[in-house]
Amino acid sequence: MNDGVNGHHTDASAGAAIAKLGVERDGFGAVAHAAGITRDKTLSKMGLAEHWQPVIDVNLKAVADIDAALLSTPRALRPASVGGCGFVSYGSTSGVAGNFGQTNYGASKAGLMGYAKAMGTTSDHRFFVVAPGFIVTEMTKKVPFLQRTIGARLNALGQGGLPEDVAHAVAFLSSHAAAGLAPGSVLRVCGLFMGGR
Repeated sequence: MNDGVNGHHTDASAGAAIAKLGVERDGFGAVAHAAGITRDKTLSKMGLAEHWQPVIDVNLKAVADIDAALLSTPRALRPASVGGCGFVSYGSTSGVAGNFGQTNYGASKAGLMGYAKAMGTTSDHRFFVVAPGFIVTEMTKKVPFLQRTIGARLNALGQGGLPEDVAHAVAFLSSHAAAGLAPGSVLRVCGLFMGGR
């Protein structure tokens, strides 16, 4: 990702570079899209260039662009005859139920769910979304203390999740063990937490 004007974007050559790497490694059996950014504001204060475009570009458009490059490059992915490839995008409970101040982020993550379902029903490969709730990461450590504390306690365990919790879900979804799931399935990793409810 490159730093843009008060935002981020995925380099236009990223898809081709990743596809080339897939060919060199005899085809990827799993692809996880984990990049994501936030530009939180209330909806009335969100501007297209500053708050919407960077979030949509990184969280949604980059996924579609990279996948398009992989799917159109011969031998970049493991053939369907030997299990194919499991594509997993990092969604969010904000994309499932919305979240105050995150209309743009929630829209980008909801878009991933529709994208995975559409791709999963038209491809020989598997497409899924993992939807974490409040996970203790560098990004969530920037959330104000009171909001962070409430977010961590609004789940059944009374604490925030760990990156390892999400990693286990991604490992399962990207494996052939998930082949029986409906195309575009969303696996929540949230301790029953639902932002925005």
